[in-house]
Amino acid sequence: MSPRPLIAVTATPEEGRTSIPSRYFEALWDAGAMPVILPCEAEWTRVEEYADLFQGFLFSGGVDVDPKYYGEEPSEKLGAVSETRDKFEFALLASAMLREKPILGVCRGEQLLNVGLGGSLFQHIEGHARQGENGPWVWHNVKVKKGTLLYDILGEETIRVNSSHHQAVKAEAKPLRVDAVNEEGITEGFDLPGHPFFLGVQWHPEVYYKEDEKAAAIFRAFVGACRGEMRS
Repeated sequence: MSPRPLIAVTATPEEGRTSIPSRYFEALWDAGAMPVILPCEAEWTRVEEYADLFQGFLFSGGVDVDPKYYGEEPSEKLGAVSETRDKFEFALLASAMLREKPILGVCRGEQLLNVGLGGSLFQHIEGHARQGENGPWVWHNVKVKKGTLLYDILGEETIRVNSSHHQAVKAEAKPLRVDAVNEEGITEGFDLPGHPFFLGVQWHPEVYYKEDEKAAAIFRAFVGACRGEMRS
């Protein structure tokens, strides 16, 4: 068996602690990786060392991205933000991309990738909320476009996914290709053509990957890219 690739996972700073649901660790471990949770420290030499050391980077879910990073004033319905986390993740994203390291963004992570490359977000979408955190998950269909990385991984044009967010991609960053949209036409997934592996998804496949082969396939594809495996 080949060695587990080291994959860095971003998390939320909480008064001297770093917090993240264990399901991210479990999904990556079961896919064959060695996940490592990173503290949010934007000191440049540390970020550069992370970018050199790890084979891949998972940008996880969490609080809202500050709208100042896409040129907007805060809406009254904007949720909590973290300047510490934003600064760290934007620096880490830049360093990882310069080295062409595989990158996966989940929920907030997808949103951050979009903003980091020049896109914008809906600060709030009516009828959407973080349902999965304190109650039953809401499920809906997304349409996956042929000829994209996500379709290559899943092999299906319609999949059912969970939802736990009140923000979403508004204007996609110009380099990105839309992989999936929901029933309202809002972007739910994207990739970056020409990059070894760059995928953002709005839903949380780490929550149900043990019961759903398509969710598990996302993590296997990501870990495979971190090993340097080429997709056919």
